[in-house]
Amino acid sequence: MCRAFDKVHRAVAVNNSRSGGDNPTAVIAVATSGRQALNVGGEYLLTKLAEQPATPPDLANEIRRMASIYQELTVDYLAEASSSETEPLLRSGDETTATIEGLCK
Repeated sequence: MCRAFDKVHRAVAVNNSRSGGDNPTAVIAVATSGRQALNVGGEYLLTKLAEQPATPPDLANEIRRMASIYQELTVDYLAEASSSETEPLLRSGDETTATIEGLCK
């Protein structure tokens, strides 16, 4: 599960660090790519977790939490939620990432 998490975390980080610059079409493409990384990443984590039933319970719970955060962020971004609305989820995602990274050492 740790490799699956690292793979998804990298995909989300890469896609959310891009910028469309001043081109409105590029901005939309970049936003769509970031949302897709969150959505697919959450689904991928849940699929891998189902395929690996021997995952330690504490790690499995954190992976589920991260998948849920990714899905909720996807919906929030699609709904054009404000930064103040997404900030608590982003903080929770950072905390969950740190916990998973600690469990994967």
